[in-house]
Amino acid sequence: MPVTSFQVNCTLPPTEVNYVSSANVRGTLNILWSSLSIIALCTWSIQHLNVPIQSRPQTKRQKIGQKVLHFERKVRWMLINAIIPEIALAKAASDLAAAKSVTPEFTSLAERDRVDWTLAHSFFADMGGFAIRFPDNSQKTEEEWKEENDKEGEAAAVGDELVNVRNRFHSHHNRSDEENQLQQTVSINSSMVGHISLQKLSGEKNLTTSHKNSGLSDSDNSHIDGEAGQAEAKTESNNDQKSEYQHIKIRYTSSGVAVNVTNMPEHLQYLVFDKMSGVGAGLDAYESLIKGLQPWIGQVDWNIDCENRKTVISALESVTSVTFEHHKIGWFYNVLPLQGNVWVPDASQLLLARKQGIIDSLPSLPTERLDDLSKAGTLLKLITLAQIVWLIVQLIVRKTENLTTMPLEISVLAFAAISLVTYVTLWNKPQDIQTCFYTTAVRRPSQAEVDSIGLLGPRAIGLTRSHPWIPSNCFEMKSHAGRMFMAGLITAAITFGGLHCLAWNSHFPTPIERLLWRISSIYITVSIFFSTSIGALLVGLRRISKRFGELGSGAIFSAHEVIYSSFLFLTMLGYILCRLFMTVEIFRSLFLSPPDAFIDTNWPSFLPHLT
Repeated sequence: MPVTSFQVNCTLPPTEVNYVSSANVRGTLNILWSSLSIIALCTWSIQHLNVPIQSRPQTKRQKIGQKVLHFERKVRWMLINAIIPEIALAKAASDLAAAKSVTPEFTSLAERDRVDWTLAHSFFADMGGFAIRFPDNSQKTEEEWKEENDKEGEAAAVGDELVNVRNRFHSHHNRSDEENQLQQTVSINSSMVGHISLQKLSGEKNLTTSHKNSGLSDSDNSHIDGEAGQAEAKTESNNDQKSEYQHIKIRYTSSGVAVNVTNMPEHLQYLVFDKMSGVGAGLDAYESLIKGLQPWIGQVDWNIDCENRKTVISALESVTSVTFEHHKIGWFYNVLPLQGNVWVPDASQLLLARKQGIIDSLPSLPTERLDDLSKAGTLLKLITLAQIVWLIVQLIVRKTENLTTMPLEISVLAFAAISLVTYVTLWNKPQDIQTCFYTTAVRRPSQAEVDSIGLLGPRAIGLTRSHPWIPSNCFEMKSHAGRMFMAGLITAAITFGGLHCLAWNSHFPTPIERLLWRISSIYITVSIFFSTSIGALLVGLRRISKRFGELGSGAIFSAHEVIYSSFLFLTMLGYILCRLFMTVEIFRSLFLSPPDAFIDTNWPSFLPHLT
């Protein structure tokens, strides 16, 4: 089909005049740029991103790098909002529910601590706006802790390690001839885990310790010596009694941190040690990430705290195959940041830390100060609202005058509607704040406290939690907040898809394209509702089955989960295909429009707007 164009010619006034009205026509580019400007404003101004990584840039390159990082984050979320606009409203509903649920308790504690606290403060806490700093004078350096953990020194080979262990046993104990007939073997697996097995010829059990180039830790040595001493005492009292040794399996992270994985489930070991298991996975991932960022954005305000890391490792070591459930994966990613000298909790975690006494007072941030920090996006919101009002008025006028409305304009209306509802939902939430406010911890947490704080943390959707601050892809999914997330997602899908149905009788290049548009609009409207409803039903049935028997863990529900996963995959695939078709169609129909689509309306042009 040949490309055609039409050039509009307007008559100029014969003499100098005071006012010239706009032409009563609009061009293709007028429609395109005004529509894209509204989509861009909606997807940009709707962002209420979390507080970013805190750093102190020193050089010009680092200052530029910090600004580029912040800008890239906004552009990325702008594209996400354009591709999946339903997520913005779903997250807004979840954030509002989570903030409201903790505000009454915060208000009560704030009166006791004599600090300000409002709903905006709860929002700000969930954004990672309040951090807990642990004092430096109460922690050891990483090098000191490693020396304490691996005091045997530099063992260059497995043979050296074997000699060290043998000499240690001989120097501490006078062993009988029978005991000196211990068979010593060494094996190293592909995961950098070494096993030095000392097996008594007449015994039935093994004592397994770990090998690493840097040597064994003091705690491991004392444990080995203690077990060996007990075995020797039994041999001296009764030579016919068999020696009993406890199995201990140690794995080392890439930075040389020892972790007892004797009882740890394999899936959790995969997360702790394997960096390929996901963004942010691995005990050393945050430290490596920060070291890579610092040359570009400056000194990051987060370092490994050796005492906190010990507590986190103890919490990880306490997880067994019996206690490991699906929710522990989210717990793992929330526990990892607690290794640092700075904690960035969400509102629920901050509240628990205050109740546990890790901090003796809530952070002090006056309400006026918080309001001032959040006024940066007010002008942009006003411009966006003006554009949305102009669009709505124009569409109403075109309908009353029986003028053709483009599918592109209907699609823009759907984006605008999602933005308006999101604005109202997040009315009290601070926006575009780049600064974190600190409070000082009065003591260090116990293992049980780390475990409970990790359970209360947010869940990451998509990529895993990738740095110690709370990324913007973390959602509040606890109880009521999780239900509100699903409700917001369904509401957004029905709104977004339903508004596209307004183009039911609009002009399309071919009848088949009109039919596909109708099918796609209906599919987008109902697909998320049905998929979430079936998922909720399956979860409910599983909970009921756990109360009345073991059916929940049987083959029936496993089959149901496989079927639902397949259904969810096909549903999302259909959603993606429908969105792709509609995205292509709105631009195709723009360039194949009837003549009356280019007739401009009169009085809406008087409203301030961008073209």
